[in-house]
Amino acid sequence: MKIRKAGIHDLAQLGCMYREIVRHMEQQNIFVWDDVYPLIRFPQDIRDGHLFLLEDGTGLAAAFALYQECPADPSLGWKAPEAPALYLARLGVSPSRMRSGLGSRALQAAMSLAQAQGAQWLRLFVVDNNAPALAFYAKNGFCQVSGHRTDDVGTGILCELGFEISLM
Repeated sequence: MKIRKAGIHDLAQLGCMYREIVRHMEQQNIFVWDDVYPLIRFPQDIRDGHLFLLEDGTGLAAAFALYQECPADPSLGWKAPEAPALYLARLGVSPSRMRSGLGSRALQAAMSLAQAQGAQWLRLFVVDNNAPALAFYAKNGFCQVSGHRTDDVGTGILCELGFEISLM
């Protein structure tokens, strides 16, 4: 398994993989992503150096963005809101490779990259009705914090639950 930063030349392959992920999610009645999001974010993620790819012998297997967010909102209930933290977003695993441990390896890679950048915490948000993602992050040691945030996505309001894991 190889991890590397994504380049603009990866956009077509990312688009194919994330469209497959969206179809897979829709088959499970999870309507969080669509043909626009998260694809619309990838060019900027790449320009900013935040998008990482995991490749195996057959090509692109998973991807995620790792970035700094605005100062933590203490109302979310982060354990150490002022501590250095990075945020994980848009983690996607190719549906053909799901249930192989690849998602957990992607999380480990994200934690290692965050720690190497001086983060003490890795945080993320999960839409409250995405039961597979909620279970996945809990299984991998992330703790849900007490608060939540809402996001108006134009077609409705999403309730996003915060999760974090200590990197120390």
